[in-house]
Amino acid sequence: LPILSAIRPAVQALQDQGLVIESVDPDDSQPDVEKDLATGTDPAAGTLVASGSSVRLLIASGEVELPDVTGMQEDEARTTLGDLGLSVTTKRVETSKYPDGQVYKQSPAPGKVDVGSTVTITVASTPTTAEVPSVVGKSQSDATSTLTDAGFKVTVKTGTSADQPAGNVYAQSPDAGISLKLGQPVTIFVSTGPPPSPEPTP
Repeated sequence: LPILSAIRPAVQALQDQGLVIESVDPDDSQPDVEKDLATGTDPAAGTLVASGSSVRLLIASGEVELPDVTGMQEDEARTTLGDLGLSVTTKRVETSKYPDGQVYKQSPAPGKVDVGSTVTITVASTPTTAEVPSVVGKSQSDATSTLTDAGFKVTVKTGTSADQPAGNVYAQSPDAGISLKLGQPVTIFVSTGPPPSPEPTP
């Protein structure tokens, strides 16, 4: 079988060899070949066949099978998609749900896409901020554990409180729900008990 490139020359070349074209089928295995150009035959080029034999002509479809790249690291996903002739756009999102650098979303979904299409991958990035948890009403030790587990430092101040018993947190700064850079201090105000009763008026 001869080596082929374009459809018309390919058809002519096969007929010149006394071969019969059984079918013309799309081929998405060679994304570097321009759409509608011949990618090969079945049997393959170089195979010895008798005159009058039937062959399948394979034509570049201009499409590739987009794989699922979620779960891959960004570099691996980029290489995989680039090898298929696809462009890649990266979106980085801070999240603690996935390991840093892992692809956890892609668009479009796996399936047939045109060669040269752009695939957007969403990559997990280690969070740099977090919401400050509420620790009012907790003991000093529990409040400290909660804040350090959340990634913050703790500063302790004391004061009297009519609302919280001694040893419990009666206020905090910043307030709960505020987004704060990890590693920053959160001040907790720990009750020393209620304020002293006023002296009776003589």
